[in-house]
Amino acid sequence: MPQRRGPRWRVRRTCGHIEQQVLILRRNGANRYEIYEILKPKLKHLTPSPSTIYRIIKRHRLNRLKRSYRSSF
Repeated sequence: MPQRRGPRWRVRRTCGHIEQQVLILRRNGANRYEIYEILKPKLKHLTPSPSTIYRIIKRHRLNRLKRSYRSSF
C-alpha cells in the first residue's frame, strides 16, 4: 500500500515555549503583528511568522471577540 505523502504535523509544530509566549501576549491584548514585532528581537530567526501566530491563536480559540465587545456593535 502507498505511504502517506503529506507533511507530518508533529514535525513542523512550533516549539512549546514559543507558543506559550504568543498566548501570553495575546491575552494581554496584542494582535498578531504586534506579537511578531515583540518577539522578533528576542527570538531572532526562530520568530514565527504572523500567519503562524494567527494559527496558534486560532487553535487556542483566542481570536474571538468577548461577549461584551460583540454586544456594543
